[in-house]
Amino acid sequence: MPRCRHLFGEHLRDAPKRYQYRYKRWQITRPIPAKAYAKRPPSFASQMNLWHNDDFQYLAVCKLNMHKHKTKIVPFQYKKDLQSKNLNCTVTNMRVTPSALYAMDDMGGFDNYIMRSSPEEIRSCVAEKMKNLMYYYQENPDVKAWGLPWHKLIRKKEQKDPAFARYKYLAFRAAGEKRRAREHKPYSPYYLPESEADMEPARQEFLPGAEDTEVVKNLWWKSTPELERRFRDRLTAARHVEFKFPDHREPGGFRRGHNMMGGGPPCEDVKMRGKKASACGRRYKFRDIRPY
Repeated sequence: MPRCRHLFGEHLRDAPKRYQYRYKRWQITRPIPAKAYAKRPPSFASQMNLWHNDDFQYLAVCKLNMHKHKTKIVPFQYKKDLQSKNLNCTVTNMRVTPSALYAMDDMGGFDNYIMRSSPEEIRSCVAEKMKNLMYYYQENPDVKAWGLPWHKLIRKKEQKDPAFARYKYLAFRAAGEKRRAREHKPYSPYYLPESEADMEPARQEFLPGAEDTEVVKNLWWKSTPELERRFRDRLTAARHVEFKFPDHREPGGFRRGHNMMGGGPPCEDVKMRGKKASACGRRYKFRDIRPY
């Protein structure tokens, strides 16, 4: 490396040859933390999630022939279900980074992390909206007792008329269940027709006296109207089992992905030894791990 160490990275490419002499291959520009970029605006992805001080970074590698290769570094992120008492709901599938999880532990929980962190420290637009909603719930405890999802009252327009926002949420939810049942109904292999006449398949006529007259149809689903409705809804869903894997929201359930608090089905990762497709490499297997 020459004495002029300020001529580094992309500036070294335009320097004279005497400065490029004996340039080391391992000398690369180190990734800079996201908070160190004072003038760089945060990314859109970090504004819609909880990334704390993590963000996209760029790693520049300059080779011996002074060709520059720029790589984009994506931070580690995981989908979490965060329980909030101030919001009176569970924030599902929120993408967080390890630094955000550590900051929540230092602050004493998710609610304290949202309320006590400054905008410059939390670096998230959705977190500021959650903070405003928490202040709104403190002034309107009766609205908080409804237990609506946090994103249903996130706007100022919905906070002015919370009753209408609640009506829209319940109406769309009821209409969505009917729409899903109507869409799956014609394609279900377990579809139960409305009329009993359509239940008997077409078959040949038996000889006189061969039919069994003592057989009684066991229509157990017609014992109560509620049981018949639930049974028909279950058949129109076309599911022979309820869940293939345990729900990741249950204690001890599996999570997909080999990461922090991860788990899931076993998988293989193939490491290629060359650029050609025929160059096979080793297969690294990672097993299931529990979320604890």
